[in-house]
Amino acid sequence: MLKGLALLFVAAVALYWLFYPFLKNAVNRDKLIKWFFILYAIAAVFSIIGTFFLN
Repeated sequence: MLKGLALLFVAAVALYWLFYPFLKNAVNRDKLIKWFFILYAIAAVFSIIGTFFLN
C-alpha cells in the first residue's frame, strides 16, 4: 500500500511538472478539466464492460 501511494505521488508530481505551462492559462485549464472528465467517463465505462465480460 505504501509503495502504491509513493508511486501515485511521484506520478502526480511528474504530471504537474509536465502540464504546469499548459495550466497557467484559464482557457487551457478548463479544456484540460473537461477532457479529463470525458476520458475518465470513457475509462469507467470500458472498465465496467470489461468486468462484465470477464465475469
